Amino acid sequence: MHRIPLIPAVLLGLILFFPLSSPGQPAAFDARGVRSYLVNYGAIHSDRFLAEFAGRRFALIDEAGAADISLLRAVNPDLPILRYKDIVALHRSMPEFPALDRDESAFMHSCEPSGLQLLLRGDTAGITWLPDRRTLPIAGYRLSWHLDSLDGGHPLVDSLLTMPPVTVRLPKSAVFLSVATELTDGSQLNYGFPVRASAAAKRLLLWLENITETRTDEQVDIDITLRNPGAGMPDSVFIIADWDRNNQLDPQSERTRILSSGDTWRFSRSIDITGQRTFCGYEFRVEVWSNGASSVFPNRGTWHTNVNNRLINNTYGFYVMNVGSSAWRQSYVEQVLQAFSQRGYSGLFEDDCWYRVASYGGDAWPPEPYDDLQWRTDLYTMLDSIRIGIAPKPAYFNGLYTDISDTLLLYTEGGMTEGFAYTHWSGLVRGNSWRTQCNRGLSAQHRFGKTWLALGGAPFNDPDGRLYALASYLLVADSLSMYANATSYQEFAHFPEFDIPLGVPLESALLDVNELAHEWDGGTYHRREFEHGTVVVNAGEVPAVYPDGLARPALRLIGGITTDGGRVTCGTVGDTLRPGSAHIYLNLPPGEILASPVIHAITVHPGVVPADGSTSCEVRVLASDSSDASF
Repeated sequence: MHRIPLIPAVLLGLILFFPLSSPGQPAAFDARGVRSYLVNYGAIHSDRFLAEFAGRRFALIDEAGAADISLLRAVNPDLPILRYKDIVALHRSMPEFPALDRDESAFMHSCEPSGLQLLLRGDTAGITWLPDRRTLPIAGYRLSWHLDSLDGGHPLVDSLLTMPPVTVRLPKSAVFLSVATELTDGSQLNYGFPVRASAAAKRLLLWLENITETRTDEQVDIDITLRNPGAGMPDSVFIIADWDRNNQLDPQSERTRILSSGDTWRFSRSIDITGQRTFCGYEFRVEVWSNGASSVFPNRGTWHTNVNNRLINNTYGFYVMNVGSSAWRQSYVEQVLQAFSQRGYSGLFEDDCWYRVASYGGDAWPPEPYDDLQWRTDLYTMLDSIRIGIAPKPAYFNGLYTDISDTLLLYTEGGMTEGFAYTHWSGLVRGNSWRTQCNRGLSAQHRFGKTWLALGGAPFNDPDGRLYALASYLLVADSLSMYANATSYQEFAHFPEFDIPLGVPLESALLDVNELAHEWDGGTYHRREFEHGTVVVNAGEVPAVYPDGLARPALRLIGGITTDGGRVTCGTVGDTLRPGSAHIYLNLPPGEILASPVIHAITVHPGVVPADGSTSCEVRVLASDSSDASF
């Protein structure tokens, strides 16, 4: 039996890394197989060997620190390296946070940030609001009335108000009311949004006086105070809060009665979060009963234990930013351009391009006017602003999943499908979801003429899952596509199957992967012929038979990443594909196989350090082929 060796990149990298004493040097690396990229959020971590490998093998690097960039550029000066920046995320640790913190309109909220409430009696209004919970030198507040949403506002009370509530006479022309925060230096900050005066309550209500949340690694303590403004005594008061953090307020299981002390209702709760990775706050409503009738407050959205009712992402702890805010857009572009200038990035990777604010994004449902259509319109504006602001450098977005997300390609150079064919959060992707993912890649390439970045999520120790994700990609890949697979973005995720030389495709789907579908014996499989092999995928729910499979050798994956023992071989696998599986059949002459050599040991013996500072090294590799003949 003859072996066609597939030289692993780890061996090549080792030889390239150490200068040899012999006059012969290894030939330049000639990448074969899929056009792949590296998700590098610490994967290279300033390792010179990995940087050498990455610089020669990958077509693109998604993010790199200053040290990595220097090492990569030394190997491949033209290698595209992207700057990562999330479209909707702002952490308190980011340098732009203090400036953006001064503008509440830059953030998303579970309800109006100041919690402004009105009690209307004729033309007299009692007005209250929550104290501004930002850690700023606050001197007091200014109340204004507005003719319309574009009106700059007119003072409702001339003096600076240090604490709510206040009783005032409303002008007949007052359509909206708002509150602003004034600092000790006299500057005014955006705080409350305009609230319609017509929304003033004429029924029994309680005023929200205080929300306090303190937390440690083990416990969250919540304290909420409500006060009766003198509109009558309620029969009973309840708080309904999202204690299980599923973005749903259950009126039965999450409903707690609050008892009064005079004209005050106070609710306190301690929540054990030991061992949990949680960043979110808790959203709640108040239900007031009187004479058999109930009133629920606030009128729109929910109050929140987060600062000024802001939305926070529970998984990563960032504030969810408003893509419709000009302040957020301007700050975003400024930060990206600064990174370009300081580190020489080639382009931008825009993460979390949500086309709607979904339950997984924030720890509360945003109320109107954050409807899906308005959000998507604002997102188009933001992406277009970024495109113009960073030109001529390209931007690629993450979020290419549905027909709607295709429209984001109009404002970017390409899009990523994260979790392609195999997600690290739910496993194999099959059926209609798999078809949709494949078709997004086809649409990006053939309808929009943009780059498609497929990111599989198959675990490094699941060779069958990795093969399924790769084969699914190969069904629809073209010259405008790139592939990566990683479950941990801190791992140097290059796999030996990336280098299988299948050659050029002999057939292609245009806009629907089902153009490559075939039926046989009750099952359906998708097949694509290449110059040196055939890719077959069963993304269905029943076994499928590929009739030509018995007579052909197929690829087999052994181990994990290339730099840690991963290798490939081939052999007979049969003609049946179970649901959620794939085979790559190879066109090899009888008796020959394609395989990586087995490396048993690598030793490096450095010589004496000469005066010029260079080091001559002897590298020895013990490996064997299929006949176990060592060399």
